[in-house]
Formats: sequence, C-alpha cells, structure tokens
Amino acid sequence: MNQGEKLIVVRNFLDKVKMPGVCDFVVLASDDVQVIINIDLEWMQRTSGRPDLIAKGMRSWLKNKIDDYLGMDLYVGSTGVEKCN
Repeated sequence: MNQGEKLIVVRNFLDKVKMPGVCDFVVLASDDVQVIINIDLEWMQRTSGRPDLIAKGMRSWLKNKIDDYLGMDLYVGSTGVEKCN
C-alpha cells in the first residue's frame, strides 16, 4: 500500500472514531503517515487527572486501535487547542 492509499484508509478510519475531549484528528504525511490528536484544553482542565497522563492514554488507545483494525504501526501525537470548531 502506497502512502496515498494509507492516508485515505487512516482518514476514513478516524472519521468513525469518537473520543471524549477530542476536537479532531490531523493526518500528516512525511516519511510515513502520522496522526495528531487535537485535544480540547477546556475539557482537559475539567477532567480530574494529570493532563499529561490523560493525553498519553488517549495516544496509546488510538495507536492500539489503528494497529488492531488497520494493521499499521503509526506515530500518534497530540496537542492542545483553545477552542474546538
């Protein structure tokens, strides 16, 4: 599967994924396909936990789901955004 096909498959998969506190996902293509989770900072502040551990859990969960369903070992990162659209 070439990189363009991977992008399409990953984007279609992410369209079906629902995670609390997530504004959206960004799929990047550099050397390989990467996924960035945009996390709502207001939601993060309302949660009762350490933000770094919550974000790490979200990244880990998504990475495992992508591997389980698509068989792809991708980089999954995250960043916080002020406002969800």
